[in-house]
Amino acid sequence: KNGMAWVIIGGLSSSMILTLVVVPIVYYLFDKMTVRFRHFRKNRVVEQIKEKLMDEDEVVS
Repeated sequence: KNGMAWVIIGGLSSSMILTLVVVPIVYYLFDKMTVRFRHFRKNRVVEQIKEKLMDEDEVVS
């Protein structure tokens, strides 16, 4: 009987720690990673647009 109580208490404690600590940390890390990816992608798209505009300017000139 006593062993089953410890298993239940351990399971509840570990799930509480997972819910309150680990999940928000993982969410924060993924959010930070997507912000960096968007910033990198945005800069790459801006550079491509600049290159196209420069190419068009050379053709017109």
